Amino acid sequence: MDPGTGCRARTGRVWSRWREQLRPDLTVVVENGELPAGFDIEQTLFGIIAIELALNVTTQIRHDREAAVRPRRERTRLDQP
Repeated sequence: MDPGTGCRARTGRVWSRWREQLRPDLTVVVENGELPAGFDIEQTLFGIIAIELALNVTTQIRHDREAAVRPRRERTRLDQP
C-alpha cells in the first residue's frame, strides 16, 4: 500500500488542513490585540486538535453522554488565569 493513502496519512492531512485553516485566524486575533502579544499559536493549535480527538474517542468508544459538553468545559477551564 502507498504510505500516502493509508488511514494515518489521510488523518495527518486532515490535521494539517485544520492547523493551516486556524493558524491565520489566530494570527489575526493576536495582531488585532484580542489575544496578548506572544500568545502561543502553535500550542493553541495543538490544544484544539487534542480536544477534538478526545471528544471523538469519548463519543465513539466510551459512549459518554456528557462528551459534547466536555470540550467547552475544558476550554473554559483553560481560559482561566
